[in-house]
Amino acid sequence: MSRREQGLAEQPLESTLTVEKPAQTIASPIGMAATPRHSRGMRVVVLIASTLALVGLSTTPAWAATHRGVAGCFAWSWDDSGWFSTTVYWHNRCTTAHKLEVQWDGNAYALTKRTVPANGSGNTWTTSDAVKGVYDLGRG
Repeated sequence: MSRREQGLAEQPLESTLTVEKPAQTIASPIGMAATPRHSRGMRVVVLIASTLALVGLSTTPAWAATHRGVAGCFAWSWDDSGWFSTTVYWHNRCTTAHKLEVQWDGNAYALTKRTVPANGSGNTWTTSDAVKGVYDLGRG
């Protein structure tokens, strides 16, 4: 049976077409016109903020200092930015081999002794967080 035979009037189809109003523009923090939710300016701000956050997490802490010095023939350096270890770098500036000694902070750490050839360089590390001293022990 059709709708007409049942006594039901045919109803016109309703249109589902809706017209959206254009989004209002607002001023963004960087001075560009922006639309809510989909603003290019806000994306730029978020990108800059997230980049700065990542850089802030990966940089050397403000309290970290680089220590440099000379002991006899050796130029040496180390910094206290390491979280779990400290590395000492050295360069023998003499024309003969010399012995180097590194004293670590703390009684549990053994002295590090190396014979470094003329104009040689190298490094050593340990889990100590500091260095007491770097010494030239003379010719090797």
